[in-house]
Amino acid sequence: MASNFKFSTAGCAYCRLFGRKSSRIPQDIRDKCLKKCTGGCFACQKLTDIERKIADARCALQSLLDAREELASTLNAYHDPFVHRLPLEITSSIFVHCRPVEPLVYTSALRHDEKKLTRAVLSLGRVCQSWRKISRSTPELWTIFCVSITPSNCVPSVVFTNEWLERSGVLPLSIQIDVEDNPDEEEDIDEKARFELCHNIAQKVIAAAAQHAHRWELLDLQVPSKFLPMISTFLAAKDMHRLRLLKLYSCPGFGDEEILHLNASPQRVVQKLGQLDQISIDWTAVTHTSIFQLDFYDAIDLFQNAPNLLSCEILYGDYSDDHSLPESYVVAPALLRLEIRRFPFHFWDYFTFPSLVTLHLTSPNRFDGGWDWTRLQNLLRRSSCSIQELSIKDASETPDTAGLIDVLKLTPDLKRLTVSGILVESVFCSLDAAVMFYGNMPPTTDFLKNLESVRCETNQSEFNWSPLVAFLTNMTFRSERSLYTFDFKYTEEYSEEVCCSIMNRDVLKCVLEVVHGLKFKLLDYRGLDLLGRLRRFHKV
Repeated sequence: MASNFKFSTAGCAYCRLFGRKSSRIPQDIRDKCLKKCTGGCFACQKLTDIERKIADARCALQSLLDAREELASTLNAYHDPFVHRLPLEITSSIFVHCRPVEPLVYTSALRHDEKKLTRAVLSLGRVCQSWRKISRSTPELWTIFCVSITPSNCVPSVVFTNEWLERSGVLPLSIQIDVEDNPDEEEDIDEKARFELCHNIAQKVIAAAAQHAHRWELLDLQVPSKFLPMISTFLAAKDMHRLRLLKLYSCPGFGDEEILHLNASPQRVVQKLGQLDQISIDWTAVTHTSIFQLDFYDAIDLFQNAPNLLSCEILYGDYSDDHSLPESYVVAPALLRLEIRRFPFHFWDYFTFPSLVTLHLTSPNRFDGGWDWTRLQNLLRRSSCSIQELSIKDASETPDTAGLIDVLKLTPDLKRLTVSGILVESVFCSLDAAVMFYGNMPPTTDFLKNLESVRCETNQSEFNWSPLVAFLTNMTFRSERSLYTFDFKYTEEYSEEVCCSIMNRDVLKCVLEVVHGLKFKLLDYRGLDLLGRLRRFHKV
C-alpha cells in the first residue's frame, strides 16, 4: 500500500542533502539528525517508527512460525500411528539403517559423504517429538562423526561436537575430519584472516573429539600438515586400543618435525602424501596398507616393520639415492596381496614374498628400465610363491611379451589373468604359440592348466582378433580345459557406428563358435553388453 503522507528534508541540516529523490537516508546521517535535532526531522522520525513496526512484525511472525512448527510436530505423532506402535528397539534399528554408510569405507580409500550423513541423522529428529526422542536415545545413530571445516563453512562448533559424540554413549566411534588449508600463503589479509578463523575452529573441534579417543575405531584425517604436532599433543596420553583403521590425507608441505604420534596399533593404514616415518604407530599389528607416493626406501622400512602385513597397495613409488640399500633380502613372510603402480623394476631385487598369491602391476617407470621381466622372474624363483592372480595393466610401451610368457611359466597355479593397454594383442600372439607348443606335451608341463578366468581391457577400436581367437580355440578344445570365463572390455567411449564395426560378420561368427560353452563377455566402457548389439547389427 502506498504511503499517503508527504514530507520534506529541506529544513534539516543533516539529511536535507538527500532530498525527495533519495531512496533512503543512511543510518549514520539519521543518527546525527536524531541526536542534534530535537527528536529528528519528520522524515527520520517517520522512518524510525516504520522500522520499529517492521521489527515488531518480524518478532510476531517468528512466534507464529515457531508455534506452527511445534503444532505440526505434535500432529505428526497422530498422523503416523503405525511407527509409534512398534517397539522402540525396532524403530531404533530402522533409524540406524537410514544412515547412508558405505560398508567399503573400512576396506578401501572411500570416504563418508559428510552432507548426506549429517542430513540423514538430523532429519530424523525433525519429524515429530517422538522421533526426536528416539533418535537422540539411539547411540548407534551417532557413532559416525563426519565434519568438513572450510572458510565458507565454519558452522561446526565445540558444542555441536560434544553433543553428537555424547549421544553415541560408549560405542566405538568413526571420526572423519576435513580441514581446508590455505593453498597460497601470499593471499590478502582478509583471506588469511578467514583461514585463521577456520583453523582455530578446527583445533577446538579436534580437541573436543580427542576427549573420546579411547573409543575411536576409525580415524580419517584430511588436515594441513601443521596440524599433526597439535593432534599428537591432544592424543599424547590417550589409550587408542580400539583403533582399527587409520587414514591420513594430509595437505602438502610436510616437514621433518611434523609427525603424527599415536598410541595405537591399527590393522589398516591408508596414507596419502608425506613420508612413512611421519606416522608413528605400532606397525606390528598392521595387516593392510594403501600408501600414496611411497618412496622406495620407505617400502623397505614398511616390510621390515610390518611382519604381519597381508595386503599392500603402493601408489606412485619413487626412487632416490639418499639411503643405503639393504645387505640382505627383505622378507615379507605373511604378504598375500601386492599392488604396485608406476614402480621401478629394481624393486624386485631386494624383496622376497614366500606367501604371495595376488600380484597387480600397473604402469612401470619407463625411465628406470621399463618392463624388465627378468628381475620379476628372479623374485618368483627366490620366493617360491604360488601366484593365483596376476594383473598387468597400462603398458605405456610395447613390452617384451616373451619375458612375460617366462613369468607365466613360473606361475603354474595361476587361475586369474588380467592384461590391458597395448599389451593385449601381443600377449595373445605369444600365448597362442605357447599353448600350441605345450598342448603336445604332458599336462604336467602346461603352465596354463589351472587358468580359469581371463580379462582384457583395451582402448584400441581396431583390434586384431586373430591371435585371441586362436588362443581361445586352443584353450577351449583341450580335454583338460579349465578356462570358463573370458571378459573383454573397451575402456574408451566410441560411437555406435564404431562399436558395430569392431568385428565384421565373419569374425563375429568365428568368435561365437569358439566361445561356445564359455562364459564370454564383450563389454563397452560402461560395462554394458556389446556382444548382443553386434549380433543384432550383423543379424547373427
